[in-house]
Amino acid sequence: TGVPNQSGQAALAAPSPDKTAQGLLPKYQFQFNELREMNAQVRLRADSIKTSKLPLKALDLGVDLHDAQLSIDPLQLTLPQGQLSGVVRIDTRQKPAVTALDLRLRDVRLAQFRPAKMAQSPIEGVLESRLQLKGEGNSVQDIFGHANGLFTAVIPMGAVREAFAQFTGVNVARGLGLLVSGSQKQTTIRCAIAAFAVHQGVAQVQQFVLSTDAVQVKGSGNDGRISIEDVKA
Repeated sequence: TGVPNQSGQAALAAPSPDKTAQGLLPKYQFQFNELREMNAQVRLRADSIKTSKLPLKALDLGVDLHDAQLSIDPLQLTLPQGQLSGVVRIDTRQKPAVTALDLRLRDVRLAQFRPAKMAQSPIEGVLESRLQLKGEGNSVQDIFGHANGLFTAVIPMGAVREAFAQFTGVNVARGLGLLVSGSQKQTTIRCAIAAFAVHQGVAQVQQFVLSTDAVQVKGSGNDGRISIEDVKA
């Protein structure tokens, strides 16, 4: 239910598409100033969803808007193979608005990401990740472009196939020693961890760990580059 305050209306116009916008992230300007004109509390649950494009199975969404502060909690989307959950908070009392998000992507099976021309997926395993960011701006591009925070990704167990080299377009797999020589066409991932620190929209590798049947690689990043500290065959 939306409750307008005494100074405004509870209607929000959708942002107009900017056909001249270029880049990976949208430049659409959100009308955050309208959020200062209303209070609202909404809870939406759906056990089954049918969409033409978005891969959603179910959702649980709570929206609370009070005193120019918007909170989306809970935010839980059930995917065909995995779940996205977390909290998003937008403080429009400041100009530009400040957005803080804490999102977790759980139980994402990497085998589902298989190129159509490949009989098997180049990598298998379950991905667990977390994104914690805080940025300011009135568009997705501005928010992420000024964001600070942390991104981590973990694959507790999995496998890399020979097709990984073909998938990346270069022989990355053999370059890192992921595949042993001979007739073996894949190697087991015992554990893979990557942590990125984000500062003003730029992500830098802070920690990288990769343990397989063939090698163990530990590294850290500086200026976006990974340096190998220890390799054990």
